[in-house]
Amino acid sequence: MEVGGGENFASKTAMGRGHALKLPAIDVSEVGAGGGSLVSVDRYGRLLVGPKSAGAVPGPVCYDLGGTQVTLTDALVVLGYLNPAYLVGGEMLISLGKASEAMCRQVAEPLGKGLVEAAHGIIQVATINMMAAVRSVSTNRGRDPRDFDLFAFGGTGPVLAADLARQLGMGRVVVPMHPGLFSAFGLLHSKNEYDYVQTFLRSAGKIDSTELEAAFQKIEDRACKTLTADGYCLNEIAT
Repeated sequence: MEVGGGENFASKTAMGRGHALKLPAIDVSEVGAGGGSLVSVDRYGRLLVGPKSAGAVPGPVCYDLGGTQVTLTDALVVLGYLNPAYLVGGEMLISLGKASEAMCRQVAEPLGKGLVEAAHGIIQVATINMMAAVRSVSTNRGRDPRDFDLFAFGGTGPVLAADLARQLGMGRVVVPMHPGLFSAFGLLHSKNEYDYVQTFLRSAGKIDSTELEAAFQKIEDRACKTLTADGYCLNEIAT
């Protein structure tokens, strides 16, 4: 929402340090701590989770689809948060052995820890990252997270939601049906919306209303053309 502000160490969503963008935007605080988040130990011996991800392909090591770097999902499998044998009702087999071997080599040994301790550390780091994201839109904005419910969705969100809510003092966790598909359902069922912005530089005392209306009409025509191409009738379009 801003450019030229640099990094804000108090809160990544706090505004006021740069130049505001006068463009449509959605105020979302994101954190790279999904199931596919890659786990690493940097040269200083710090345990890192994300922001890079293995994605669906090749995915976590435990999927046995070619992934070689440990992910948050692998830690969840090692600790038993997820079924160590299969997922999706048995359609997707899980390799606990490969996840454990990769975690020992890439995380446990460099840290001088045991397998279970290393996996627990991964989950702790991921949870702390998620807590920072929640606080950036609550505590850092003067809102007490204890006054809110935690809405958990995504493939991994509900797995760690109870622990996250407990540490934040939140009393209720809401998990929608099919949480891994929640965002996709929202996209499919939402109405189409387009935002158009047109710069119109004129002195306030010399604005020609006819010229202004013509400029606005061009934007409206663009919007109508796009929406009709999406299958909407003109009487269904609001501008």
